[in-house]
Amino acid sequence: MILQFIKRDPAWKFTPWFTAAAALGALFYSARPGGWLPLTIAGPVYLILWMLALPHQRVTFFEAALPVSGRDLFLARFLSLLAMIWLPAVATVAILLAGSKAAAAPQIAVVATILTLGTIINLSVRIKEFTAPPKLTLWCASCTTGAVIPALGFRLPILVAAICGGAAFVVAAIAWRSVPKTFQSAPWDVATPRRNIGNAAPSLPWWPIIRSLFPWQSALFIPVGTLFAATGQWIFAPMYLMMAYSQTRQTTRWTLALPISSRRMFAASTIPMLLVLAFGAEFGALSGMARVGHDLIRQGDPEHFRGSGALDVFVNRAFWRLAPGGQVPVIQAPWGERFQPEPHPVLGLTLYNPYAVGEKNSFAFEDWQFSRATEYIYGRAMTARQLAEGKGQGLTPITLRPRMQILTIAAILASALFWVWLIELFSWQWLGRLSKTARTALTYSAMLIIIGGVFGDLLVSKLPGSLSQPVLEAGLLYISRHLPANLGVVALVAFLPLAAMFWLIGFQVGVAENTQPVQQPQSLFDRLGSRP
Repeated sequence: MILQFIKRDPAWKFTPWFTAAAALGALFYSARPGGWLPLTIAGPVYLILWMLALPHQRVTFFEAALPVSGRDLFLARFLSLLAMIWLPAVATVAILLAGSKAAAAPQIAVVATILTLGTIINLSVRIKEFTAPPKLTLWCASCTTGAVIPALGFRLPILVAAICGGAAFVVAAIAWRSVPKTFQSAPWDVATPRRNIGNAAPSLPWWPIIRSLFPWQSALFIPVGTLFAATGQWIFAPMYLMMAYSQTRQTTRWTLALPISSRRMFAASTIPMLLVLAFGAEFGALSGMARVGHDLIRQGDPEHFRGSGALDVFVNRAFWRLAPGGQVPVIQAPWGERFQPEPHPVLGLTLYNPYAVGEKNSFAFEDWQFSRATEYIYGRAMTARQLAEGKGQGLTPITLRPRMQILTIAAILASALFWVWLIELFSWQWLGRLSKTARTALTYSAMLIIIGGVFGDLLVSKLPGSLSQPVLEAGLLYISRHLPANLGVVALVAFLPLAAMFWLIGFQVGVAENTQPVQQPQSLFDRLGSRP
């Protein structure tokens, strides 16, 4: 009987797909180590699956009406959620061990145990009721995924896994003893009628619209997106903010019956999010958060070992160059010493580090390459000691100068507007005339294009991590070099396309057919619905 309940559980339906995706990621991780796999599993992928699996719901009315004990229903639900967590983890660890990449296996165990602890905590609150509080569910998901990052930085991941696993066992044991024979489907007592005194201050007439524009779910997505923007991961920041925008679009559909322009509602919901995104990116640049773990230049690369004691000169991939005709040129010093950097083929193109140092090169060649790199990145040639002193005196690279900051913020906002356009695309009139199969195919195709653009280079490149953001940064550097020195002209060139995109999406919103049902602005799970 329990097996039948597991088979019809929504978490079980997503488990095979999640397991296949995790196994596929483990295959690429075995050839391209970059530390991104555990965070990918615990990040947006898990957060989306968490919401789709309806973890707040312990039992449906149909299941509660069956002659089955409450413990059996609770056990089936708990095992389904555990399967969604541990089957992908086991598949990932097995592939990593088979590929002689066991270093990430303890990290996967840490991620799985933390997610297990968050799951059982969510199931244990108000255990006699059909569902847990939706707000608690979202906050539990955000705190769980947020706890993964510091846990992975702990030196003894097995100890973290043991502590979280033990805590999960204790919480599960307490919850198991509290499971009722049947779940509560109605209040135990009649509610006491409330008297309306009528002396309260009148609410603002615009308060329902403001509440719909900024639903409480934004308190989850917007801070995460802002944190990504502040830490320099601005490719992923718009994804979370547009989750908040999609939620806002659902909660503001009822305003279509009001004499308020759709374009004004679009501006009121979009502009604050864009400003928060720009603030996060600028705060990260000014505070230094964006540079933590993202060195523009350093001596010594952990992937290279020089028996002679010479150190390789590593620069951010945004400063790499494209090999003309696929042939990497030979780097020659003024005194004749040479070195040909290693080629890195990506999507039919060949990239190389123009400041690399070979194992047989001299220390003089290393210093010369380092000075060339600092001259390009910081504007003047320096040694490693001079660079450290310059940073202490406020020396900034070209990526943090005003013109690049303007272009970077414009690029971030353009990425966010593209996500908005994609969300609004499926409300266009012509798209509504297509069949359901065609609309579904178009939706998944758009998602694959976006995901492939961000992570597709992992499939074809032997370099650790994704190249999408460095490539975009290199493009911004190229644009910056070819623009006039006047910052006003740079700002005009950067933000005119944004204004055009904003106007186009506003026009698109004005002629859209909003045929989807209106959502109340109280709960995210109202849109997801109940399990059948």
